[in-house]
Order: sequence, then C-alpha cells, then structure tokens
Amino acid sequence: MNSYEFTRAWFDFAFENTDVVSGNHTGVYLWNVELNNRLGWVKKFASPASQAMMANGIKSYNTYKKIFSDLVQWGFIEVVQESKNQHSACIIALSNFDKALDNALDKALTTHLTKQGDALSFFDNADAEHLTTHLTTHLQRTVQSTCQSSSSIIKPINQQTNKPINEEEKDFSPPSFVRDELDELRKKIDPPELRAAPLTLDEYEVKLTENRGLLETTCMSLKISEESFRKAVKKFFADKRAVNHQAKNEQDITQHFMNWSRKRLWEEPDVGDKKGKLTKSVEAAARTASRSDKFLTFDDLNQ
Repeated sequence: MNSYEFTRAWFDFAFENTDVVSGNHTGVYLWNVELNNRLGWVKKFASPASQAMMANGIKSYNTYKKIFSDLVQWGFIEVVQESKNQHSACIIALSNFDKALDNALDKALTTHLTKQGDALSFFDNADAEHLTTHLTTHLQRTVQSTCQSSSSIIKPINQQTNKPINEEEKDFSPPSFVRDELDELRKKIDPPELRAAPLTLDEYEVKLTENRGLLETTCMSLKISEESFRKAVKKFFADKRAVNHQAKNEQDITQHFMNWSRKRLWEEPDVGDKKGKLTKSVEAAARTASRSDKFLTFDDLNQ
C-alpha cells in the first residue's frame, strides 16, 4: 500500500464513524503514515510519542495515549513492542487494508455528483446557450464597471520620485540657513570664550608633581619613593618636550605618564633600596666574585 491508500482507508473509516473519530485521531494516524513513508515503507518502525504529540499540538500524554489506543483498537496500527514509558518509543506497524475501498464516503460522493448531474440535465441545449449568454453579458458589465470606478481614483504617478539617484543627490548637504542655526546652537552650548586654552608641558608638569593622589597611587603600585616619583615626572616631560608632544588635557597626559612609568620601572635608581638583606648580600658577593675571577661560595655570602 502507498500513502494514498492508507489515507483513503482512514477517511472512509472516519466518514462512517463520525461519532468517535476526532481531528487528533486523524493527525496521529497520518503522522505515522508520513513517518513510515520517510523511513522507506519498512514493515516495523519506532514511533516516539513526543514526536507525534509535537506534530499534532497535543500537550497531554494521557490524551495521546487514549488516541493511540483507539487507533490500535480500530485496527489501523499494530503494536509490535510496547514502550516502557512516555520517554521511550514503541515499535509499530501499519495495518494493510486489502478489502475493496468502496465505502460510505464513495457512495455519498457518487450520490452528490449524480444529483448535480440530474439538476443540469433539466437544461436542454437552448436553455444552456441562453444561460451562457446571460452570464457572459453580466460578467462583461461587471468588469467594465469595476474598471471605470477604479480609473476615477487612480492618481497619475509622480515621475520625479521614480528618477534614479545620481551622485550629486547622494552628497546631500543642508541649506545654508540650517547650517547657520546649527553653528549658533553649538556656540550657545559651548561658547568659545569659556573654552580653556590648552596648557603647556611646563604647566602640566607642575600639575602632575602636585597631584597628591597620583603620587600616592604611583608610589604604592610601583613601590618607589616620592623622590623617585618626582624624578620620573621630570624625565617623562623631558622626553615629551624632545618630541614636541601636544597634550589634549590633564587626563590625557596623566594616562600617558602612568603607562610610561610602568615601562621605565627598571630605570628607577632607588628600586634597589627596597631589596631585602639577603638579596643585597647575594648581589654584593656576585660582584666581588666576578672581579676576582672566582666561583661564588657560601663563605662569600656570610661576609
């Protein structure tokens, strides 16, 4: 059997049993037919309940179980192996319907078409021709009336709006009076007379040297003395003057100094003063041994 035969057998049954068949029955059964079709019409296949519920919008597992049991009881599905729970799939097979597919639905459709043909048989050829002419005239008048009513409200298309955009139109600039208004607004927001003139490097050097917060932060993070901090500030500004550096503001020059001081930590002359006694002893013994071309011993460290 193919999909059409399974579907036709189901709808024949549904037409004869409208009191028990619901849309969920149709959805679940046709989903299993579709699933078997995708699997290549195997004799037995797994049918997960979660997939069938999702495909048909069924939220309750109990509802699905009742529908599935009905399909098994009606002979449309054969259960080969029961599922252990709602999270495992059962193995099923689709029942074959070898009986003639001439049921109540076919008879009802045949009867309907027969009655329709009988109604048309009352018209002879002359009546049919008269009816055709009448319908054609009516259709032509309807189309003509529709076209006339539509033409009265159709506006001519503005051809200016359909022109392609050229390069000059892309580079749009506001009118001069708009630019003047914007300039005036900028002057009111940020008046030129209130703008602070940029400081010189000498003035920035004084500010950084007197910045107590910067001094304490730098000395604490780099473990240097206040004197080393002041020397570092002088050296930093000497380097900036050499390259004619132009600082934007105090925050900018302060950030430059902090980055510079981290890189120049090894150049600080008094960093060694913070070393421990053992470190100083090892360095002194190493210098003595290097001058006398001898190996470094524990006796040298104890001196």
